[in-house]
Amino acid sequence: MPGERLILKETDKAPVDAGYPAPEFNAAVWGSERSFRLSEHRGKTVVLTFWSPLCSGSKAEAALYDRLARDFTGDDRIRFIASIKEAGPLQAYLKDHPHAFIHVVGLELWDTYGVTAPFVTFLIDSSGRITKRLFGYGADLEKNIRELIGK
Repeated sequence: MPGERLILKETDKAPVDAGYPAPEFNAAVWGSERSFRLSEHRGKTVVLTFWSPLCSGSKAEAALYDRLARDFTGDDRIRFIASIKEAGPLQAYLKDHPHAFIHVVGLELWDTYGVTAPFVTFLIDSSGRITKRLFGYGADLEKNIRELIGK
């Protein structure tokens, strides 16, 4: 009704948020003929970030994300996935800045997770539930990941 105030409560969480099951997806892996289906990685922690190689802030955060992914190279308990809207800008960027995480391509995943701007990261636990939704890289990303995988 006009003039009414909408009061949001903790129980009014969006369905793509901490405490909810992560939406299933099957996305093409950039530079490969394979795809990444979230449900195939149950039992693993998945760190899913959304970024853009056209955004200077995203590029800085992607470098930090890459360092973190490299720190966990060889740890079979965790997967680092980055989603980009379109592949065109990524090819030129990765030529000079290789990353230790895979990229999946497609706007559909951004829509599924309700992401409207980069750099948003979802921590998905081994049972497929979102434990954290983080905005920006932030120092607590590494701490949260280490807590989640118990390392």
